[in-house]
Amino acid sequence: MKNKIGLGLIGCGLRGTGYFTTLRYKDFNFQVVALADVSERNLKSANAKYADNTAKMYKTGDELVKDSSVDAVIVATPNKFHRDPAIAVMNSGFPMLLEKPIATSLEDLTAIWSSSQQSQAKVVVGFTLRYTPFYQTIKNIIQKGVLGQILTINAEEMMSDRLSMIFCRSQWRHDCNLTGGLLLEKCCHDVDILNWISDSKAVKVSSFANRSFLTPGKVPKRSCDKCPEKKICRFSREKLLSSFYDNVTETKTDLNHLYSELINNECPYHIGTPYPDHQSLLISYENGVLCTFNVIQAQPANRRTIHILGSEARLYGVIDDNCFTIFHRTGPNNEKPEVIRVDCDSYGHNGGDPVLATDFIDLINGKQNPSRPGIKEGIESAIICLIGDKSAETRQSIELTEYRNQVFADTNISRSAVIAKPLAVN
Repeated sequence: MKNKIGLGLIGCGLRGTGYFTTLRYKDFNFQVVALADVSERNLKSANAKYADNTAKMYKTGDELVKDSSVDAVIVATPNKFHRDPAIAVMNSGFPMLLEKPIATSLEDLTAIWSSSQQSQAKVVVGFTLRYTPFYQTIKNIIQKGVLGQILTINAEEMMSDRLSMIFCRSQWRHDCNLTGGLLLEKCCHDVDILNWISDSKAVKVSSFANRSFLTPGKVPKRSCDKCPEKKICRFSREKLLSSFYDNVTETKTDLNHLYSELINNECPYHIGTPYPDHQSLLISYENGVLCTFNVIQAQPANRRTIHILGSEARLYGVIDDNCFTIFHRTGPNNEKPEVIRVDCDSYGHNGGDPVLATDFIDLINGKQNPSRPGIKEGIESAIICLIGDKSAETRQSIELTEYRNQVFADTNISRSAVIAKPLAVN
């Protein structure tokens, strides 16, 4: 019997190697035995940091899955390139942690679903929010019937200036063709939370998106490093990096490395990215639940909020505060607040990363988890995001049945159905 789990990683960027950091933090007995990436720099960096230069290095996932020392694989390439390595891993029979979103097109979602059904692979999708004590506690409260019948859910993600600039200036996330769009890249695990809490199938989406703040005309067009306002501009690279220099941890050092590589010569007002700087998504579910979700860039701080309204009570919370309030019905026009504070590990995604890492090890060891998000949950979330962008582009509400049937290979639906494209805002 092997003493350590042999892990392989396909895609050795910040998120992929971050899983190794989290597994170390949880003190799991594993060894990084194989790495695959198109970047020799990424390969050598990950090998030195996580394997003492003992891991085998490959250019492709197809090569890595042939390595006999591998027991399980993490796939964390840029979003557009998830399909081929994910299929290779599933067809090779390895347990897999597949980073979200699982794919960027309906065509790729279809291929991944087909492979998962043929291989019966063991997969967990990296929906970290589902693993946070905050949302786990809320889910338990709903299941106990405290809120009564769920009627509506309103949620928001606010992106700080610093986070917003990743979608303007980073090495690949600035390109919506690689990410699949803002909703898919940034918010697919928020959508998974809505699906999970609603406990139903989404049947229709409508979305509106604009880029009306980070636009030309706000400031003269200049390169950032030559701009006379760079000392005071909230979006200057110098300003964004300065807040990372205090209280540095290993994770923050990695983030600092990410921000240090931002393309720094273009002004965010003129950079021409197709991402919206704010977008609203409306989802109608089969059981009658209605959801609204807003994502907004250029906010004072990163924050996620949720407001769930039921027939007996409502709940409002902020994950960043690890706190929510239940407003209980006390009369025909009265409510009484009950504040609930959630204990959680402060590490990674509000404590979600360590729990996800634990569930990945449980998956490898054959343990079941009824709340574990797999390929089906990943597809449901991705369809909503992709068709949400299509709705914003066409300015029409869209039924999801045709697209869901296409992906899940319903024989009555033509495979030639339209493939949704990432939203581009002019």
